[in-house]
Amino acid sequence: MRKNLGLRKYKYLGLDTNVFIYYLQAHSKFGPYAKKVISALVSDKATAVTSILTLAEVLAFGGTKVEITKTQDYLFSIPNLSFISVGVRIAQVAAGIRREFRFSLPDSIQLATALDAKAQTFITNDKRLLLFRRLPVTLLTEI
Repeated sequence: MRKNLGLRKYKYLGLDTNVFIYYLQAHSKFGPYAKKVISALVSDKATAVTSILTLAEVLAFGGTKVEITKTQDYLFSIPNLSFISVGVRIAQVAAGIRREFRFSLPDSIQLATALDAKAQTFITNDKRLLLFRRLPVTLLTEI
């Protein structure tokens, strides 16, 4: 069993899309963990990066045009959160991660983004990503 690492150890985070999905949907099990992450950003206790892919993945859940716009505006308003575009360097690193670990392309892009930004950890709820050793991976439930 892994230790609870919390947000005390890491102040510069890479965030997976699932953190935002659980938060926005107020997921009964994982929503409270995701809320801790978002609260750390709002209260200046942490800074985070995520791929712009997060925007596409979150907005793909749909809703009315107004709801989608509201969600997008909210995501862009979260303090201490940067959305990073996928450029050549991130794409190349993501391709290598995908080849080596056989992760999905979105997961590989998220990890490459966190690596490129020099995040101290990558927070996700995807246990498969614990196989990645180039960056500490923290499960959402360890927050």
